[in-house]
Amino acid sequence: GKDIADGSRKLTLAMVWQLMRFNVTQFLGSFGLSEMDILTWANRRVRAVDNQLTVKGFADPALRTGVYLLQLISAVAPQCIDSSHILLGLTPDECRLNAQYIISTVHKLGSAATVFASWRDVCESRPKMMLTIFAAIMAKDLQRS
Repeated sequence: GKDIADGSRKLTLAMVWQLMRFNVTQFLGSFGLSEMDILTWANRRVRAVDNQLTVKGFADPALRTGVYLLQLISAVAPQCIDSSHILLGLTPDECRLNAQYIISTVHKLGSAATVFASWRDVCESRPKMMLTIFAAIMAKDLQRS
């Protein structure tokens, strides 16, 4: 408590991460799902849209372009994605624009899972933050089912 009250950035971020992790774990647990279940679900959903795309984990470098996540959102909520706005992710600017589009769209999905990630987390493929994005998209898909 005192370190956080004194403004220790590292400890404050650690506490926030634990709260985020609890939120995601609680969401997953409510459906009896593991992180691997989310990954399997996502690959299956994306294959329906583009059978060339697949990821091996939440730290997969392929996630940095944003294309995979945009295709995942498109598979779950096609009305939310304008495919003409999906860039190839060949440059840092294209990756950033895709990532901003992802975060904006996931917030608009209004799913049961809270999204704590920013576009920078997508561009850097931070696995913990990617998990929150995947969970939010999956929540929307499960709500529709």
